[in-house]
Amino acid sequence: RGGAAAFRSAKFVGVIDSFRASLNELVRTLEATHTHFVRCVKPNLAKTAGAYEGEVAVRQLRTSGVVQAVHAARAGFPDHVPFATIVGSYGVVAGGGAQGGKAPAGDKAGAKAVL
Repeated sequence: RGGAAAFRSAKFVGVIDSFRASLNELVRTLEATHTHFVRCVKPNLAKTAGAYEGEVAVRQLRTSGVVQAVHAARAGFPDHVPFATIVGSYGVVAGGGAQGGKAPAGDKAGAKAVL
């Protein structure tokens, strides 16, 4: 048990501690914001640490629809419509046939019935 094995073990623990600290920082950031989703982006094609290729990241964001979603949100379009809003706006139309003459409930099932 000595030399090389102890060195590898200490090195591995260092990597784990670094990962744990990075993960904790990410969790704190996510908890401090109102994040709707998380999108992972590869910083470079080789997936190597410390190398960032802007065109690679931008291409991923464009092809995944993130850039278009940001443009739509900035233009004032909602990124999420609550179920109650859908039912309130369109429930009258679906009320007669969807639930046997009653207006649908303002929850997910009600919104599904309206749609």
